[in-house]
Amino acid sequence: MATKPYTDNLLTGVAVKSHRQQAFLAEEVLPVATGRKQTGSIARIDEKGETIRTFDDEVGKGGLAEMIDHDVDNDTQYNAVKHQGKKAVPWEDEANADSEFAAHSDATLEVTERLDLNKEVNLHKILDANLTGSQTATLAGGARWDDYTNSDPLVEFKNRINVIEALGFTPNFAGMSAKVARTLILHPDVRGVGAGVIRAEEELGDLDNMQRRLSAILGMDVRIAKNIRNVAKAGQEKSVEQVWGAKVLICVREPKPSLQRPYSGLGLTVKWNTGNVSGRGAGGVMNGKRVQRWTDEDREAEIVKVTDFYHQILTNKKAGFLLKSVIN
Repeated sequence: MATKPYTDNLLTGVAVKSHRQQAFLAEEVLPVATGRKQTGSIARIDEKGETIRTFDDEVGKGGLAEMIDHDVDNDTQYNAVKHQGKKAVPWEDEANADSEFAAHSDATLEVTERLDLNKEVNLHKILDANLTGSQTATLAGGARWDDYTNSDPLVEFKNRINVIEALGFTPNFAGMSAKVARTLILHPDVRGVGAGVIRAEEELGDLDNMQRRLSAILGMDVRIAKNIRNVAKAGQEKSVEQVWGAKVLICVREPKPSLQRPYSGLGLTVKWNTGNVSGRGAGGVMNGKRVQRWTDEDREAEIVKVTDFYHQILTNKKAGFLLKSVIN
């Protein structure tokens, strides 16, 4: 027998502010915009570039100001669907923990981390499906950045930035794996540029330090992902790979996006936000997340379920470029 699920605001706060063991970039690449409704419309930037077109704004006596028509496409629909996972906390674990809340909090963090890993993997499915043709390139042979004799990663970055700028957008963000970042920062053409020479191997384990150095060198905000996943099926021997692998994403990202304002960045993570509402039902969703718990007497456990309501969507495909196989 089980009691009915109850929205726990304290655990919801734990999920929202979770300290991640892995460094995820999904919500860095596609910043969060919240909506009061689970479904709705997104204002996309117009394809004709009306928002950056100049016009004659001088008005004579008795004249009329020109009507500005941004030709915004408001037909892009979002649906912040449920992404869920749950974990049983046996009563014995509650008794052995510092407190019942500590046991429930640990379960909340574990489930949240797993959901965030799924979100990171889904981001790459979206990028692979949408950044195609002239918006992507696969390196091979001596062009790969771990060939320190023949490759030139700084020229590679410049060429790909030029592609995005030619479409009318200025990229300001780059995402990559820790493995790619270490290879890049030790490249002879990169190592002594801008932020100075890496003097100790242990510096390569400091993500913040590498991000600062690469940001200064490349002239954009660089974020390094440090997340891995087990790609083996349940019951099989573990097989681990980096989620970002040998990819590098260059794109436009704008701070503080809004669903009501045309967004010129690559895309958004739209989250449903009902506010801080306790109890049963659909309320209590904060920044897309809700944690519910209930007692399962048959299991002799407390069940903790984490829900993340979101929709990852590209609003401006021209604002990104995906490099693949940059290292072996």
